[in-house]
Amino acid sequence: MRELSQIRDAVVSTLAAEGMAALDAYPDQRARRYGCPVAAVAVETAESRTVGFCNYLGEVFDTGAGAPRELYGKQLEAVISIEIRGQRAADCEQGCETAAEGMEAPVREPERVSLIISSERADAILARLYQLSRNQSLELFRTKKVYINGRLCENNSCQLKSGDMVSARGYGRFLYYGAAGETRKGRLNAAAGVYR
Repeated sequence: MRELSQIRDAVVSTLAAEGMAALDAYPDQRARRYGCPVAAVAVETAESRTVGFCNYLGEVFDTGAGAPRELYGKQLEAVISIEIRGQRAADCEQGCETAAEGMEAPVREPERVSLIISSERADAILARLYQLSRNQSLELFRTKKVYINGRLCENNSCQLKSGDMVSARGYGRFLYYGAAGETRKGRLNAAAGVYR
């Protein structure tokens, strides 16, 4: 499977970028050629399966086009092993720490966005944040694509509170910071942190 070799190669290049000698899994006799810790990367098990109708995975928001687009593909679950080999136990420990640091996912901070909204209703905030009409926003609730704090929300008039994490399938997720005041026309100044 080409996907498995791509995954393995990505892990090898990530470890190499951290300054660690990393190769595809190899026989024991090649380990003796290195004087430093070496990471042997292998894909242990993998399972590919189709999901949905005709491999339909869902929608993603295309920021370039400004519209959602459909996403097709297969779901792949794999177990990747990274075996650290070295001449001394201390070398192996140091290699394990380097590999763990290199494989950590970077923490993304949300991008702060200011909003002027009529109310703190979930549909109003979604419509304003993702430039949707209220009907398009309402359709997200009807099709069960909105989650607030990890729970499905079918009530479009639900009032968001500061600290609520909202996820809209096909559009992304955001952390609602709350309303900070009113405009002269009685609308609310609010803010949200959008994960891009």
